[in-house]
Amino acid sequence: MKKIIAFLMLSLVSFLVHSQPAQRFFSKEQLITSGIYYYPEQWPQSQWERDIKKIAEMGFEFVHLAEFAWFKMEPQEGRFEFAWLDEVVQLCIKYNLKVVMCTPSATTPAWMRLKYPETFIMDGQYIRAENGTRGLGSITNQKYRYFVNRIVTTLAKRYGNNKNVIGWQIDNEPPAITDYSPSSQTAFRQWLKKKYKTIDALNAAWGTAFWSQWFNGFEEVMIPNTNLVGWWGITHMLC
Repeated sequence: MKKIIAFLMLSLVSFLVHSQPAQRFFSKEQLITSGIYYYPEQWPQSQWERDIKKIAEMGFEFVHLAEFAWFKMEPQEGRFEFAWLDEVVQLCIKYNLKVVMCTPSATTPAWMRLKYPETFIMDGQYIRAENGTRGLGSITNQKYRYFVNRIVTTLAKRYGNNKNVIGWQIDNEPPAITDYSPSSQTAFRQWLKKKYKTIDALNAAWGTAFWSQWFNGFEEVMIPNTNLVGWWGITHMLC
């Protein structure tokens, strides 16, 4: 018992010695800051200064911008427009508000759906999603990844050295949505090849001799889909 108490006391002393006070890294005034979401793309330009001014007067310290504004930053493929966002950032500076800049990857513009429908996820019935809500881009699709990389890089080059931009939000609450699109099927097969090495090893692990589920090659494998084969087939393969 004495040894246990001695050990706990030693641990406590060690913790106190090595713990660092928050003030070493942040001043007391910076320990808690408050901010607000603002979507200027949804409001008339004539209201922006009024809104930013009120945000400052209410005591907020930063503004969170642009997470759903891809259509406004890139209204047409490859044509970027940031003058409107520059104006909002300047208004924030005018009223002593910091900015958290956001990447817009969660909400793809309509031109992407029309020209590159493969960039959207597919549900369990193999129906392709469309723009109209957030988080429907297929993160395994190389074309989607290319467009995200381009808009994010362009945004970073424009605002990365702006001293009033104190932080960045990457994407927006990525949802755990299943994706059965061709690009996800391809990515799944690549993952299986790395995991099992051979198709015979996969067949043995999944027990695919049951109910004639046997695969002759990785190209025949699809993401298990309970919507179409029922829970019993999926359970048997993955157990």
